[in-house]
Amino acid sequence: MTDSARYGFWQSPISAALVASASVRLGQTALVNGVAYWSEGRPEENGRTVVVVESISGPRDLFPAPYDARSRVHEYGGGAYCIGGGFCWFVNAKDQAIYRVPDSGGDPLLIAHQPDWRFADLHWDGGRNRILAVAETHHPEAPEHGIDNSIVAVDVISGDIHRLLDGADFYAYPRLSPNGEQLSWMTWQNPNMPWDQTNLWLADLDSQGQPLESKLLDHSAAIFQPEWTADGVLQWCADHDNWWNLYSQTGQLSFEQAECGLPLWNFAMASWGHVGAANGDYSVGLFLADGSGELRKVQAGKTSRYDLPFSFLEQLRVEGDEALLIAGAADQPSQLLRINLTTGEWRVLRKAADLVVGSGYLSCPRAISFDTDDGEQAHGLFYPPCNVDYSGNEGLPPLIVRCHGGPTAATTSAMEMKYQFWTSRGFAVLDVNYRGSSGYGRDYRQSLYGHWGIKDVADAVNGAAYLAEQGSVNGNQLFISGSSAGGFTVLSALTFYDVFSAGASYYGIGDLRAIMDDTHKFEARYGDQLIGPYASHAEEYIRRSPLFSAERLNCPVIFFQGLDDKIVPPNQAQMMVDALSKKGIVTEHYEFTGEAHGFRQQQTLITTLEKELEFYQRALTAE
Repeated sequence: MTDSARYGFWQSPISAALVASASVRLGQTALVNGVAYWSEGRPEENGRTVVVVESISGPRDLFPAPYDARSRVHEYGGGAYCIGGGFCWFVNAKDQAIYRVPDSGGDPLLIAHQPDWRFADLHWDGGRNRILAVAETHHPEAPEHGIDNSIVAVDVISGDIHRLLDGADFYAYPRLSPNGEQLSWMTWQNPNMPWDQTNLWLADLDSQGQPLESKLLDHSAAIFQPEWTADGVLQWCADHDNWWNLYSQTGQLSFEQAECGLPLWNFAMASWGHVGAANGDYSVGLFLADGSGELRKVQAGKTSRYDLPFSFLEQLRVEGDEALLIAGAADQPSQLLRINLTTGEWRVLRKAADLVVGSGYLSCPRAISFDTDDGEQAHGLFYPPCNVDYSGNEGLPPLIVRCHGGPTAATTSAMEMKYQFWTSRGFAVLDVNYRGSSGYGRDYRQSLYGHWGIKDVADAVNGAAYLAEQGSVNGNQLFISGSSAGGFTVLSALTFYDVFSAGASYYGIGDLRAIMDDTHKFEARYGDQLIGPYASHAEEYIRRSPLFSAERLNCPVIFFQGLDDKIVPPNQAQMMVDALSKKGIVTEHYEFTGEAHGFRQQQTLITTLEKELEFYQRALTAE
């Protein structure tokens, strides 16, 4: 028996506290000598990230609090640990120093630390007792950004740090060949981002482990995850044919109209692995098409899929014929799988959360495509309201349009309990993969270039209009929410269109001019691609900034901001709040100490959800 109640006001067992407690982030994986390792980000421990090892008695943390395995290279980090020589080597968040701990667990020991140095993408060189890493050296006294990037070798006995390669703007994936005689790596130069144009390099190493003459293996494409197979062959992903496919030193390996690569926002991302000749000599990859992922076998230029009940897949590692990866679906939380690639059998090592609500409260999304401006199409995932206890007593449900960050990123079909928080209360949610999103080929990804703040905004607006025209949502009760670059899309939609009743900006951008001066090195030239070089496009930066057209914004806005954010500094939210308050627009502004770019702490996650809900319900009541 269901109750009839107003959309947006249903009672739900999915509380903000439940969402926060279900927000464990399964991260970087490793499979070494048959043992599985992975990282977990834990909101209940103030966002601490710990490395976990598989054991007979179950998962076991490798080190105690307050140690926190998190790199700050590029601010987004990644590759904060590696396994080798009987130890786990990791970067500690607080001091960005490298520590070691036995690979079965124990107390960490400091190995290397230099003030103003950060490390990421750690890779073990057992023959030389050293760790290869990407280093980011900060020079606070230098003008502008004052940051150097390089590839270094860290001697784990003395702690000495030796530069192996420098001179490029950015580096990633320093990887040693199985025989220890060659080194491969990836570089890119400003104003390119790593999903634009990168270079893949190879060099022989001398007797001291120093690179000799560098050889350029691939370029003129976005290269992703260059790694050596156990048989000594270098493989990588590249998008020469519009799609990220697999390549090797012998040529192209896969020919899919799907993406095996990802935008390299974090170091050590992995979407393919190789099964050696002893087990059949083939590769496996995670291929994404139309928002849904598959594990596919690649052999002799042909692919076949593994039958897995998951649509979200990431962080694939392969050893022998065993694979380790993170998988999920709209109705299943993320979980760590171990798969026998020969038999296809799999088992779960760890779940991000144990579901404590029934399927009657879980909304399953459907992929939609809709017309937008310029005769083009955009995509998204639509979540209708779902609560077994309720039905709407009047009209159609309100809609929350969700805008992902990046903007070069994508929404996925992975379970997102935040969305279930909304849909179980009678809201519909549209998660937009606006033009510029990844997962639809290079052309779609780059279609936002020169049009940021225009095409992404139009896609959010047209997606809402499409659902209203289809009779799926109430066209007079439209809200919009987004974080980071998605927060910029939110503020732009509220400023330049009169469509949404209210909006929520999570560490969003209001002043494009200021963000280009204030943000970190990794994204300092991102605007060259998204809008144009600032020197020649200064007026365009002003025209597209919501702050300088704030007189056109006429609906309530709620702002959430971390005070330690180095990517979108707190002044961005404050300037918008000040401008709107002077105009008399209703605003709410919440700042969080100890939070940076992307909220990690449990209480922050609870507070933001509860405040955003109250904000929308007040807007609905005011109608």
